[in-house]
Amino acid sequence: SSSNTATNEFVAGTSDTAADAADSTTVGTAADTTASETPLLDQTAYENQFIQQPIGGESTTTSSLFPSGLNVFSPTSIATKPHYLSSSITGQLWLDVDRNGKRGSFIDPTLNAAEQDSGVTGVDAIVLVDCDTNTEVAVTKSQPVRGDGQVVIQKATETSGRAGGYNFPEVMNRPGRYYIVYKAPMGFRINSNVLPMVEVKAEKSEETGTLSYFECPLMGGEGGMFYEDAVENGEFDYGGYCGRSVGCFEVGRKRDLVDKFENLIEVDEGTGEELYGLDDMVVAYPSQHMLDVGLAEQEWPLNTQQYA
Repeated sequence: SSSNTATNEFVAGTSDTAADAADSTTVGTAADTTASETPLLDQTAYENQFIQQPIGGESTTTSSLFPSGLNVFSPTSIATKPHYLSSSITGQLWLDVDRNGKRGSFIDPTLNAAEQDSGVTGVDAIVLVDCDTNTEVAVTKSQPVRGDGQVVIQKATETSGRAGGYNFPEVMNRPGRYYIVYKAPMGFRINSNVLPMVEVKAEKSEETGTLSYFECPLMGGEGGMFYEDAVENGEFDYGGYCGRSVGCFEVGRKRDLVDKFENLIEVDEGTGEELYGLDDMVVAYPSQHMLDVGLAEQEWPLNTQQYA
């Protein structure tokens, strides 16, 4: 009873003061709340633009990437795998913020948005290579390219979707099988969705040990040599300066690709209608995001990793 009385007295005795405080605080707090919540609401709306679902898997060793061994590279095996049709040879260099090789997150909307939206622009020496001969076909840069030539991180939502994007329109009239080789710009490592390669003709600074010049080899064809090396010599230590696409993709008329591949999937066919005519020149990719490659910020010289 005494406890109840004390409580009641406290409430009664402070009610006027509490009301005054509430009145005096309401105006200021409302303004403060609006100011503080608006950026939060803007950030939430921004993050909600992106499907919160990661693309691709974690990095893995080369030998475990091809569990069926060399058979995975046989023409028969390739022909039976699903292939995704597109009208262009195009991809994106995206920023691997947390360096785990996987783009996006199920549980972290801020990380998910950052990796889905950020592109690394101005990266040169993106080389399209003939899969059969391992010879250079074309070279391009990730867009948009600044006037000073600097490599920068930009948002796709602020660059009309171009941030980190690249393509090879001039090759769409040239049937054949191809892969792409990537060269890391200073301060980055090639970190996702690639078969890593050892740089060649490398020159290092005597003072810092950082590479002052290097080239990325054009090698591997369909990719069998990577598996053979891993089995024969064990996994190699790769620096992350060079990488190439996992496997090869094919350019040709749709009617020819229909005869070659058992399961062609037309990307974005939401209506259920076919997107391309039999005489259209198209690209058949063995994975839908084959040419989207993650770059992670990292100071040079890069530490070595055993991964693909």
